[in-house]
Amino acid sequence: MAFYDDMQDVATDLLTEFGKSITFSRITKTFNKITGKNTTATTATTATVGVEIPINQRLVDGTRIQAGDRSLVIDASYAPVMADTVSLSGESWSIVEIQPIKPADTVIAYRLQVRK
Repeated sequence: MAFYDDMQDVATDLLTEFGKSITFSRITKTFNKITGKNTTATTATTATVGVEIPINQRLVDGTRIQAGDRSLVIDASYAPVMADTVSLSGESWSIVEIQPIKPADTVIAYRLQVRK
């Protein structure tokens, strides 16, 4: 789908021009079957670009969306998972929700909801 590949490129260009660097950390653990415990953990960090979008305060319900939550749109170069942490302005945030922006088979960008 060449059209959606082009849209992905446009999204990346716009996020690069108007966004900022966002760093993701992913911890990978090695499980030891004999001891039944994780033996090693490595942390991989990846930087991508994105923008913060304010969450309308009328949407805060105290459950799904809490006061202080933030919304991010990142480019499709990095596929986040729920266990990742996000570094914003030197603070660590957990991912609450991941929504791929995917009108066809090609992911154009990701929309994330993050929480401290």
